[in-house]
Amino acid sequence: MDWFWFALISAIFISVETILEKKVLKREHALQFSAIISISMVVVSLIFLPYLNFDNLSPSILLLVYFASWLSAFSFLLVSKAIRHMEVSTVTPFLSFGPIFTLIFSLLFLKEHINNLQITGMMMVILGAYVLQSKKTDYLAPVKEIIKSRYIHYIFIALILNGFGAMIDRYILKNNFLDPLSYLFLITLFLAINYNILISVLYKGIKDINKGFKANGLIILIIAVTLLLSRIFLLEAFSLAPAFLVEPVKRISVIFVIVFGGAILHEKYLFKKFIASLLILGGIYLITI
Repeated sequence: MDWFWFALISAIFISVETILEKKVLKREHALQFSAIISISMVVVSLIFLPYLNFDNLSPSILLLVYFASWLSAFSFLLVSKAIRHMEVSTVTPFLSFGPIFTLIFSLLFLKEHINNLQITGMMMVILGAYVLQSKKTDYLAPVKEIIKSRYIHYIFIALILNGFGAMIDRYILKNNFLDPLSYLFLITLFLAINYNILISVLYKGIKDINKGFKANGLIILIIAVTLLLSRIFLLEAFSLAPAFLVEPVKRISVIFVIVFGGAILHEKYLFKKFIASLLILGGIYLITI
């Protein structure tokens, strides 16, 4: 299967997960949710144990994977905080800035190339974000909102972390240090360890985890399965194509979330958000050419 289809299938699963995540985060705090999800993903991923291969795994690569797991942990946690406190149809278009960071990091660290169309695409993504936060009576509203909203700041920090993480994903998979399934299992296991450390230090640890499982057990399991599937398909795409090509296709999930998630969750200004997302996705298309 071509890398594009792996990335697109990943986008569909990401959309489902994001909508379900918003429903759960109305009742749980972000770190509690992240810890429960990571534990559930480890349990589900145990079915892949017979297919894992760590023959090429060296101590240095293992450390690199663990470092990548912390980038992923903080990235997911910050996005969860933003989703909890903002409308999901507002958060997801901002996540489309991800390909810009990935493209820049690919250029700097992986020596991959950038062209004029990709630069134009970046400008379209920025314009789409402006439209997303625009108001009729205040043309500077988007700038003010981006400056003052700490949850938008969380999103941009998460995107920077995710950009570095995507470079590590690409490096490990491209050089065949691990196959996508084995890499995903290690990352998932390390995420569960990381979140359990954080929730034990900052909150009530196992008590919060048990409380979350009792309140949302079934939906948590569904989210864990969809997240796991989205990451399997995404890592397969990373193993076949450069990160700056895969990331934009993954962000097609933005349209799915706005159209379906916004309607299901009864959010406002969906048409404006839809137009802004089309601009963003148009820019993403140019980035992938």
